[in-house]
Amino acid sequence: MNLKDFLEDCKQENIIDQTTMDRMYSHFLAQSEKRSINAQNQSQLNQNKKNDGLIITVSIIGIFLIGFGIIYLFAHNWDNLSRPTKTILSLLPVFLSVLANIFTVTKRKDSVIWQESTAISSFLAVGSMLGLILQIYQLPGIENYFFTYWCILCLPIVYLLRSHSAVFCAMALMFMNLFSYPMDQSAIYQVPWFGSLIMFLALVPYLKRLFTLRQPESLYVTHQIVVPLLICFSAIISMSGSDSSIWLILFLLLANFHLFGTSRFLRNSDHQPNAMSILSYIGVSLSLTYLLFYNKWGFANILQVETHDYRLIFIPILFALGLVQLFRYFSKEKMTPQNLYKWILLLPVPFIAMDYFGLNAFPYYQLTILISMAIVVHFAQNRKDPWQIYPALGIIAVLVFSLSYINGGIMSFFLFSLIPSMYYLVPASLLDEKSKNTLSSDQIIVLSFQIFFLIIASFGGFWALFNYTPLVLADYKYVPPSMSSFQVGLTGLICIGLVLNVIKLRKQLFSHLKGLFALFSLIVPVMIWIGCISTTGLQHMYSIFLLLLGIIVLVYSAKKSNLTIANFALGLIGLVMLCRFFDLKMSLTVKGILFILIGSSFFVANYLILKNRKHENSK
Repeated sequence: MNLKDFLEDCKQENIIDQTTMDRMYSHFLAQSEKRSINAQNQSQLNQNKKNDGLIITVSIIGIFLIGFGIIYLFAHNWDNLSRPTKTILSLLPVFLSVLANIFTVTKRKDSVIWQESTAISSFLAVGSMLGLILQIYQLPGIENYFFTYWCILCLPIVYLLRSHSAVFCAMALMFMNLFSYPMDQSAIYQVPWFGSLIMFLALVPYLKRLFTLRQPESLYVTHQIVVPLLICFSAIISMSGSDSSIWLILFLLLANFHLFGTSRFLRNSDHQPNAMSILSYIGVSLSLTYLLFYNKWGFANILQVETHDYRLIFIPILFALGLVQLFRYFSKEKMTPQNLYKWILLLPVPFIAMDYFGLNAFPYYQLTILISMAIVVHFAQNRKDPWQIYPALGIIAVLVFSLSYINGGIMSFFLFSLIPSMYYLVPASLLDEKSKNTLSSDQIIVLSFQIFFLIIASFGGFWALFNYTPLVLADYKYVPPSMSSFQVGLTGLICIGLVLNVIKLRKQLFSHLKGLFALFSLIVPVMIWIGCISTTGLQHMYSIFLLLLGIIVLVYSAKKSNLTIANFALGLIGLVMLCRFFDLKMSLTVKGILFILIGSSFFVANYLILKNRKHENSK
């Protein structure tokens, strides 16, 4: 029933009179027409925005082509021109760009196309002018500051034309300026990175306005990514010498960016992490794991550099800036286990002091990383927060990698087998009751890694590689590396943590299909550890275990009518037999019969499960 029929029915029922009915219907028609006009206007506005973006892009490309074409024409006849003529031709593009800027500001100040096009042409004009002047007059030493002069002359364009493309051009020039190598760097203002820093500070008002208004949204998100990357890459390029210095400066930069990205100033209304907080969070995690592979801190060298190494003044400045952000944050926010991790800014302090006084800080750093990540995992499990569970697991996995990297040998194989177990057992708190009889894709991938480790262990040739003793050459005898007692203790803590995690979540685990594989995730590293310490070959034990697992899972999946798990179990059995095809000494006839039986079992198992499912649905 349309509105007119409805109103007519209301009139017949004496709910409304004729006058009221006419007024309501007229109002409905007027509103419908208004909504239609608004929809058309909005559609036209969206189309105009798309067209503006296309026009701006095409205009910028056109300006680049025209600029390069003019430069090419000049270059073709350049040697035949006099010096005054060359100077005039060099300054001509700048003069034309100044006229274009004046016209844009006075006549086209609301045109984005004119603003962006004029800004790009001005950057090109100034760059070509500087390059030609340097070539004409052969000014010594000036070429080392070419990008500095170029950027300084063009920075006013950012605010004069309110151009976003000019900002990216300026950032590119600041970055290229870092590759300059002046001969004299005895004064701080002669150092390339100092010039880039001062020029970047000139962009702070633009960035503050962008982050405050958050418009345009695309640039707001883009600069959350570009600014941290630009500053961090600039620090890497500018640093040389002590590795501890660059690690410490990068860590402090990323920690400050994360504090800024999670502050009230940039926080989203829905409290979801923004691009800057995610990027800096990943960077902090990577910087924390760097020293796990580098057992030499060398923080004492920070205080033993040359007096004109001005880069190290950033260390106390960045520490102080981070502390200011921390105190401002906790002055308005209550300190909870969820935001306590922000104090990680102070993590390097005790290790710097320990290393400076001659203590070996590396083992304490490993232990601190493990305990810190275990606490993060604990709170993240209680909140069912994968945002913190998986990064913490990643750092623990890198810790395990570092133990194997430093020691090598057969025990590295055992350490590798722990990593899939962590990624299967620790996120168990995220299990969904609705999927208790299924496996997710990430869990299947983790299980595949564990099966891969067992398949490798089932080959006798793999263990023979580690039992090989090299010949004694002269007085040298190869001694394989072994894990220290402290590293054995760290590994033991990880294993105990996995066991405690299963005990903690036992009710949740064993009510799911995943409970079966939870036990499997614990048994795999145990079996590999037994193989690592055993003096006799146990490779057949792994094949038998995999076959038994495949049979158990196949029976379970048949009862639950789960085709995915059934085919997983059959694939496991087939894979074990395929490996044994190349390993066991049996006739080709027997091997062929075994493969035919296994292949047939796929069809039979799928047929029985489908038949059972059809029978259950018919009830």
